[in-house]
Amino acid sequence: MVLSRLSAWLTPALDDARKTTTARNAAQVESDVARMDLRGLALANHMADLLSGGDLDAVLGFLDERNPHVPRLAASNLGLGRLL
Repeated sequence: MVLSRLSAWLTPALDDARKTTTARNAAQVESDVARMDLRGLALANHMADLLSGGDLDAVLGFLDERNPHVPRLAASNLGLGRLL
């Protein structure tokens, strides 16, 4: 398990309502990212100029694979259960 400095510093300062709202907002990121054309965004922002084709594919693959974990990780770092 990786310790989150942001969680350690920020979470104790939030009340329960703010934690719940923050977790819901973070969970929305999953569906927002799923609708995005990440490859198109990467090309439009010149990532292909900075990375080799294999590295660009690796970054995009990482983002695709990581995205479904955002709600769980956000809730966990906020000290909340998964169901919101």
